Amino acid sequence: MTQTSANSALAGPFEQGIALLAANRVDDAQRLATAFLAANPEQAAAHILLGMVKARRNDLQGALACFSEATIYAPGSHDGWFYRGALAVQMHRRDEARECLRRATILNPRSAEAWSVLGDLAFRQENWAEANTAFARATALQPEDLRLRNRHLCSAYNMRDFAAAEVIADEVLARHPDERLFRRFRARIFSRTGRIPQALPEYKRLLAEVPDDVETLKELGNLHLYTLGDMVQGTAYLRDFTRLRPDDIGARNDLIWGTLNTREGDEAANISAAHGLATTLLNEDRSLLEAAGALQTTFLRTGDYAALEQMEQRTGGMAKVLDHWVQTMLVGSLHGQLSRVRTDADRRLFLAAHKAWGAKVTRQAAALPIKRLARRPALDRRIRLGLMSSDLRGHAVGRFTLPLAEHFDRSGFHITAYSFSAARPDQMQTRFAELFDAFRVMPGRGNRDVAQVIADDQIDVLIELGGSTHLNMVEVLAWRPAPVQISWLGYPHSAGLAEIDHIIVDPYLRPADDTLLLEKPLQLEESWVACTAPGFDDVPIEGGLPSDRNGYITFGTMNNPVKYSAALIARWAQAMKGVPGSRFLFVRPEGGSAIFRGNIQQEFARHGIEPERILFEPVRGAHMPHYNRIDIALDTGPQTGGTTTCDALWMGVPTVSLVGPGMFERLSYSNLSNAGLGDLCAFTDESFATIAATLADDRTRLREIRKGLVRQPQALPLGNGERWVRNLEVALRGLMAP
Repeated sequence: MTQTSANSALAGPFEQGIALLAANRVDDAQRLATAFLAANPEQAAAHILLGMVKARRNDLQGALACFSEATIYAPGSHDGWFYRGALAVQMHRRDEARECLRRATILNPRSAEAWSVLGDLAFRQENWAEANTAFARATALQPEDLRLRNRHLCSAYNMRDFAAAEVIADEVLARHPDERLFRRFRARIFSRTGRIPQALPEYKRLLAEVPDDVETLKELGNLHLYTLGDMVQGTAYLRDFTRLRPDDIGARNDLIWGTLNTREGDEAANISAAHGLATTLLNEDRSLLEAAGALQTTFLRTGDYAALEQMEQRTGGMAKVLDHWVQTMLVGSLHGQLSRVRTDADRRLFLAAHKAWGAKVTRQAAALPIKRLARRPALDRRIRLGLMSSDLRGHAVGRFTLPLAEHFDRSGFHITAYSFSAARPDQMQTRFAELFDAFRVMPGRGNRDVAQVIADDQIDVLIELGGSTHLNMVEVLAWRPAPVQISWLGYPHSAGLAEIDHIIVDPYLRPADDTLLLEKPLQLEESWVACTAPGFDDVPIEGGLPSDRNGYITFGTMNNPVKYSAALIARWAQAMKGVPGSRFLFVRPEGGSAIFRGNIQQEFARHGIEPERILFEPVRGAHMPHYNRIDIALDTGPQTGGTTTCDALWMGVPTVSLVGPGMFERLSYSNLSNAGLGDLCAFTDESFATIAATLADDRTRLREIRKGLVRQPQALPLGNGERWVRNLEVALRGLMAP
């Protein structure tokens, strides 16, 4: 604290006391302050000096009392309010601190230190708008203070005002062109605003100048991992970073995640390498919260449930992990938690976490609103529909959306698609671009910028399809760029944003209790999706049944192992016990990993299923023909299959599923019911095994299903794309009705 009372008639003793404290002569300063106060009990300066002495002695309560007295004797003086506020910050009395510091800035608007402390307080509370304002005032008073400039830049960046942040960086670099911190920050801004060709060279120049620049290594690694999707280069940078900073758990989380998701080279070896990195970290004596996302995913994808249990114990359980992900805005990790839900309390906790995350996004968006145009005249009576997803290409989301593009009523709807993928357009994306009225590609654009584009397009109804998929931009909806906003397809759960009005469901997908959703259910009359050509590949269905060729029933799954658990494998094993001699086939790239194979076989062995009955086909992308090897698919749970169940039905393979209360526990229930196979849905573990055994014995029904029911769509809602589109249009028109 360096504020003084130089203008006071009592400045002499005060300045002398300050000098004594600066010389660390605390006892002498205390004697002087005590005498000064005894002679001047109603002078604010005396109370301030004694307060400073008490603060030096770590008597914070005593110091706060002194500073409070100063504000009583001199309520119109800046000094007392400043010292009281600054100490309240230190004591975590945030409301008192904010009020005192605001008064100090009103009484002396030219106090850079008061503005700075107020900014720091707001920054710590993630009140980016208030922090930005305070640091702007402070830097205007002390423009050469680079620490203040950096805090101002960080505040603008965190409130997503990238244009303002770039101006700050440019101003500093105009006078200090070699300031690496600001050069790196400018590269980060380039990256966040989609200017990758500008970001990469700047990062590489920084690294060429200082090869061990840890912050540049980390940012380059994350740029390649999460924006460019280049896992090989991203993990290379992060390996160098973690070599220099092994205690940075966040970077080790990113390295594990990148290694696990590297598909180049030997994918099975990469999965095993990620497991090795995760196990090493798990065995270290340190907090694991920052790495919980990557650790959980790695142990799930390798079937290492013992390590997963150890990690959960070390991180304090689901509630603590969810709170950490909300506080750090790691929504991707939050979305990856669906398969871990077990009880109704878990469901409610999970929903509350989404809501808390959404509230933070809403607050951030409110601090930087978009411009609203006057609504267009009602000359064009068509509903302006926006579809927002980076997966309108050769992806599951694209396949399910294609019927809408093929069959929508062009006289009633004007459709604009918004994609954020920098990848070269594939055949399906090209088809979407031909069919829709507009197809905007905006890679790397910030959430607010995208919201402004959508608002400028005057969209009536905006449907967000990305959800938890890569490059999703669900946060855009926090700016409410459209008057009606809907969630569909990409994430079978409430995203958490209050600005999402509806979520599309059908009679089966809709939760048993609507309070398990934050949005209003927009229920279609039949299915919430359709499986049709050309979205689904024309992979031939082989004649006969696999069991006819093999002499035994083959159960199987192509679901991602992040949906597996020890309890699920116990359920699968029970089903196999009811069908003597049966096998279970995993068609997953993880099947190439000896760690995955060993762990999965061991789990089945706990329930009496011999290792030789568990089969593995380690493929990625070319999985559809392998449905010809499976008689009956057994579903995952609580997070059931969605796309995988549709794939299985397309290939004539029935799925046995366990239905739960939540939306994510009912995806297969919807698919199977809308394919005329609702009786294959169980509501207890016991009936799951019974249904599987009964179906395995019914060779006639298996052969009938093997014909590919959804490929003959006349009577099936799931297989009739045009019928599905008409149902969707009816629902959308209902929302727009006056």
